[in-house]
Amino acid sequence: KASDAYAEARKIVTGGKLAEARLLLKLSWVEEKLGNYPEALKWTERAREALEGQQGVDVERLMASTTAWYATVLQAQGRSDEALQWAERATREAEDVDDPEELGNAYGVMAWATGALGKEGAEALMLKALEAFRRSGNRVRQGLILSNVGGVCYWEGRWDDAMSYYERGRDESMKVGNLVNAAMASMNIAEILTDRGEHTEQVVRVVVADQRGPGQQLLAKDFPVDLVVIDDQYPPSLQVRQGLINYDEHGAFGEWDVNRKRES
Repeated sequence: KASDAYAEARKIVTGGKLAEARLLLKLSWVEEKLGNYPEALKWTERAREALEGQQGVDVERLMASTTAWYATVLQAQGRSDEALQWAERATREAEDVDDPEELGNAYGVMAWATGALGKEGAEALMLKALEAFRRSGNRVRQGLILSNVGGVCYWEGRWDDAMSYYERGRDESMKVGNLVNAAMASMNIAEILTDRGEHTEQVVRVVVADQRGPGQQLLAKDFPVDLVVIDDQYPPSLQVRQGLINYDEHGAFGEWDVNRKRES
């Protein structure tokens, strides 16, 4: 396990408190991925403790990173008020050391917490995060943020704006090979198309076009199977079963007739 490997690395780590703090932060990342939020917070606190009394730009950058991450974990726990406070603190720390990556992370959490609290301003904060990630050159996060802005627009009933952001998020994600986010953006586009009552065939084409990798899955719960149209322009690589669309390198493993037409 990654956590065990990091724990072993702690026993032999060299490079002083900065290296120790970085390792402790990585332990926090692992625990957060496992959903162990209290443990993730604990390791982040330990990382911050290791940095106390240390000086230098690298220390300040890492401190900003731990602050933004602490806010992220708090928000994942649903502790939005605390998350917002820590995220605001992270923005100040990131600005002090001119770190656009951590500034983007901080604004992203602020937007998340703001939306969760039902406050206005989530879209503006996401756009600040987008600009920060453009400065840092993180195109993966740019794609995610664009899709998130689309989500805000969707829930506000601004479907044209939502479509535009989802399309931009999908296209940016495809450029960097992030098929998961591209597929999710396509699903969101498909949801808007179905909400509008547009042709189901168009919905399926949007989804299928972005899912080509082996073993990938895409939720299809919003699409009644009896309304799905599969066009011959696509290879027989679609399977609809138990609410999932599955692909492998050989196509689907049966059960779906690619020539099936939409029932009138």
